[in-house]
Amino acid sequence: MVTEEEKSKLHDDLDKLRSEIDAIRQEQNKLNKEKEKWMAERTVYKNEIQKIIGDVKGLKEERNDLTSKVHMSKSERENIEKKIPELQKQIKELKEQRDQVSQVTTDRRGRKRDYGYLKRELDALKQKLETQPMSFNAEKKMMQQIKQIKKELDKASKGSELSREIRKIAQELDMYKKIRDISNSKVQSIAKDSQKKHVSMIEESHKIDELKDKEKSAFEKFREFKTLYQEKTEQLKEKFAAQSEIQKKLGIHQEEQKKVQEKEKKKSLQQKREEVEAKIKNGAKLTTEDLLVLQSGD
Repeated sequence: MVTEEEKSKLHDDLDKLRSEIDAIRQEQNKLNKEKEKWMAERTVYKNEIQKIIGDVKGLKEERNDLTSKVHMSKSERENIEKKIPELQKQIKELKEQRDQVSQVTTDRRGRKRDYGYLKRELDALKQKLETQPMSFNAEKKMMQQIKQIKKELDKASKGSELSREIRKIAQELDMYKKIRDISNSKVQSIAKDSQKKHVSMIEESHKIDELKDKEKSAFEKFREFKTLYQEKTEQLKEKFAAQSEIQKKLGIHQEEQKKVQEKEKKKSLQQKREEVEAKIKNGAKLTTEDLLVLQSGD
């Protein structure tokens, strides 16, 4: 049976344990706040990383799309650039043909005997032949002149046709050159946009690396405070076990006291019953309390 001195000591130990438990709980609450703070900070970094990863993915898709357009535009430009020398070659060949068929001479006054000049000269000879009388030999000579001029006109006419063809191809050549210049500007513009996307993607990737370092540091702090928190949890378990042991001992003492009290109560009740029975034998008047005593069992 626990003595009063032991009981007093147990109560002192119990009070001390309760104070220690309260102190450990306060420390644990502080550690829990720190632990959750670092976990929340890590979550912020993690979410930001995920967002930037999504942005980088979008930038990469845009860059790849622009790069693909650059390749397509370059391919178109290459086809155009292939066409330009072909047209230039055609013009050169046509000019050579024109020069061969339409060699322009000059008259005694230095005037060019081109198609218009020859046409006027032919018309003048025809007019003269039709309107002026002349000898047979003079007419024959004029007919030969007319024949020669017609040959020259035929060549000049072919030269004019070639000139028209040259002008037509030259216009086409100018068109292709303009398209090439536009294509060059387009390629440069798209390539510039693609490069901007690439640079932005690299910059965002650097941000991800920096945030990952911060996330790692936050997680390490979280683990540090989690370990300390768990240590306090173990300390509490030990304190609660000690508390339970003391309470158990005090509980046994209280049970013994209860048994003594019950025994004394029964003894007192028995004495009262004997007193009531004596009243009945003596014919004395019974009170309400006496009746209750008789009704109570052992």
